[in-house]
Amino acid sequence: MRFNSKRGVVIAAIMAILVATPAAFLALKNESTPTAANDSTSVEPRIDMAPATDEEKKLAEDRKDQIADVDAKQSDSPVPSSSTKPVIVYADSGEQTVEVGAFIPGLNGDGTCILNITKGSSRVTKYSEAFEDVSTTNCRPFSVQRSEFTSKGTWQVSVTFSSGSKSGTSDVKNIEI
Repeated sequence: MRFNSKRGVVIAAIMAILVATPAAFLALKNESTPTAANDSTSVEPRIDMAPATDEEKKLAEDRKDQIADVDAKQSDSPVPSSSTKPVIVYADSGEQTVEVGAFIPGLNGDGTCILNITKGSSRVTKYSEAFEDVSTTNCRPFSVQRSEFTSKGTWQVSVTFSSGSKSGTSDVKNIEI
């Protein structure tokens, strides 16, 4: 029996493939398996499709209670008056009217603005709607007839804002009537 050189080459190639394939497979498998040398902390993700245990249900309920407690504490805590303190933008005394404008910085919402103008025991009070603007709350401008003032002189102007549990009063500004 005479072997053909082509046939010998083909047989040698098949033998090499049969021997090399399992060796390569084992080498790759060992490379991806965690060992103390490479990464022993990696774990393949596992999804547990079993129903929740009583312990897991209790942990979930406890977490919900914790979240509810935090939310309740935040909503019960008083809002600092500085965050709802109106700012008087202008207080002008004209020939016929006194005009006052104010806004509440850092608050978006609606409510009521109250203008108080006092001199001694005399008081002029007006109410105005507060409305939400882009980043503030504005009071609709106040207009008071000069005839409502009992005397001339220096009067003190302040604006109070109120909306639900939020309220605040501006600094006093003097105006000549």
